[in-house]
Amino acid sequence: AEQKHVERRGFWNRFFFFIIACIPGAAQMQMGLFKRGMQLMITFIGGIVLISYVNMESFIPLIVIPTWFFSFFDAYNGRKKILEGIGLEDNEVYSYDFILENKRILGAVLLVFGFMGMLNAIDNLFYNSFYIFGFQVNGLYWMFKRAIVPLIFVLAGFALIHRTNKEKQEFVETEEN
Repeated sequence: AEQKHVERRGFWNRFFFFIIACIPGAAQMQMGLFKRGMQLMITFIGGIVLISYVNMESFIPLIVIPTWFFSFFDAYNGRKKILEGIGLEDNEVYSYDFILENKRILGAVLLVFGFMGMLNAIDNLFYNSFYIFGFQVNGLYWMFKRAIVPLIFVLAGFALIHRTNKEKQEFVETEEN
């Protein structure tokens, strides 16, 4: 009877872990890997939100599916190591240093996504419009609403590229003197 109780409790623990592992980052946080878990959760949810804000919903699977699979199997790999008695360090999944060191690339990516999002917002104008006395009513509202975040991306991209060019020019001028 004692052995069945252990097996049943083991089943529920495994089942609970499976349910938690289906939420990106949650199992990592449950294991005490908070940096790793939060980074996975923010990447998953933030990817969906940002991509939908720039009107590029067809790109959501490119972020969501790999992040979900990585998180799921990373959770089981971490659990296996913990059960084997191997200690885990709370390392980040990816480093932000690449982004901070390559501001021009980040600016270019923001510009591309911003312009594509603005084009999608303009395209949306023709699908959500109706006319009252010859004036296009609903479509303009939705176009402006959907173009705000892409416009911010474009402006931020230009600012990053401009700032990086300015810093590079100042660096070259100080090296020459």
